[in-house]
Amino acid sequence: MPIIILFISIPLVLGVFAVILLFKLFGGAAYSSTKNLLSKKKIVQAEFITKREQLMLRASGPYTNYFATFRLSENDSIEFPIPKRLYKKLKSGHTGTLTYLGNTFYSYKINK
Repeated sequence: MPIIILFISIPLVLGVFAVILLFKLFGGAAYSSTKNLLSKKKIVQAEFITKREQLMLRASGPYTNYFATFRLSENDSIEFPIPKRLYKKLKSGHTGTLTYLGNTFYSYKINK
């Protein structure tokens, strides 16, 4: 009897573990794609708050990702990966027009 329980429980536990692992790996990407498909492109006034860099180590060498956080309203902010050329231009307190779709950044035009 205990051997039958092992033959049933081990594959069941491994199956649950595999499902959890697959969801962790691909669930975020599926959510991200769905969010973009269901969203409309937004063009809003936003204040630039802060920026950060993320160094990635790859087989081909190091690579840097650039991110900026924008305040959309008093209680709402959003972070996007942005191009390096924009990253260099941004200064705290800049205001401008932010264009995005879901979690995909399109542009940020700084007000003069």
